[in-house]
Amino acid sequence: MGQNLITVLDVGSTKLSCVIARAEAGGAIRVLGLGHHYNQAVELGRITNEAALEHGVRVVLDKAERMAGLKVEDVWVTTALGNQSADVVSVDVAVGGHAVEAADVENVYDAARAHPLNPDRRLLHMSPACYSLDGRFGVTDPIGEIAEMLGLDMHLVTAERSTIDIIETMVRSAHVDVKMIIATAQAASLGATKPEERETGVAVVEIGGGATGISVFCHNALAHLSYHPIGGVSVTRDISTALRLPVTQAERLKTLYGNVLHCPADHRECIDLSEGGAGKSSFPKSVLTGIIRPRMEELLEAVRADLQQVGFFALGQARRPRLVLTGGGTQLPGVQHLAEQLFPCSVRIGYPMGLVGLADAMAGPAFSALAGAFPFIDQQPEEREVWTSPLPPNLAMRPLSRVSRWFRNHF
Repeated sequence: MGQNLITVLDVGSTKLSCVIARAEAGGAIRVLGLGHHYNQAVELGRITNEAALEHGVRVVLDKAERMAGLKVEDVWVTTALGNQSADVVSVDVAVGGHAVEAADVENVYDAARAHPLNPDRRLLHMSPACYSLDGRFGVTDPIGEIAEMLGLDMHLVTAERSTIDIIETMVRSAHVDVKMIIATAQAASLGATKPEERETGVAVVEIGGGATGISVFCHNALAHLSYHPIGGVSVTRDISTALRLPVTQAERLKTLYGNVLHCPADHRECIDLSEGGAGKSSFPKSVLTGIIRPRMEELLEAVRADLQQVGFFALGQARRPRLVLTGGGTQLPGVQHLAEQLFPCSVRIGYPMGLVGLADAMAGPAFSALAGAFPFIDQQPEEREVWTSPLPPNLAMRPLSRVSRWFRNHF
């Protein structure tokens, strides 16, 4: 991993988490320190209180450092904030009819890096989808192949520059450097799946607080990445609006009594609101389920349409594609069962993998991004290099075309 000691800080819509870990011989990642704190700096997916963010970062870093018995100098940050989006840029370079060499691959990477971005957006990282040789798509390793043209479809993950700048500033105010900012959806997809799943075909749905990220892997390559602006906070807002309750009380009701599935006894079991809030002092539990389920159905149906469009379900029974649900939003009871009703493939809940010594309190699906940051960091440098200089937006990002067409037709 380049260094034995690695610190990952997760800046979520509702929580801040930190893990200090050490890479051991044999590839094991041993947790040395942990920190967790409620994030009071974000409302409706936007950072509204920079001082609260700085304080929260200091708190989780201090907790993790005390537990580990050491001070950290830099952190890798995972976040889903900043209205993130994933686009695909398709580039081609001339090879000249000889065997593709490493220099040719670097040239096509450079062409992708040079693609203009809107100055209001910031590139977080780049991930190759697939290579092509003379128009033949689906090439995983072009080195040594003879061709006239070498092509590359590259995922560019971007976020609002202002939000990412705020996160970096507040983290540096805690006297640590920021090594890199990683999109939560991509980190969680690595933290909640096994390599063999990413080889045969897997879709990872990371339901966070403010948004949901969808990652599709096949042949151990990222084939698709997209985002939907619906998350756990959306459900909380629905409860708050429908029942005329403060957001904090709505979140508490969701945590204590929330369920996606209706139960015959729900209309008889009442939830007491005598502790405060406007409206009725009690109501049947079925009312709460009736608020939560439509929003979760809307989200999962949007995910299903997204996966249908890129041909994920066409992988077929021979490859046994799987859907993995992870992120804090999957902790609502009944989410997996609802997904099994809506998706024509096997479904499971994804928990963080690969960390030795992770505390039980942080071993739930809400912390998959923390675990996935470590294999992400361990990727080749070419997959982690970013270009951050703003360029004039004189070219629009090309839509997902060649890679989705290959994904639909390759199997």
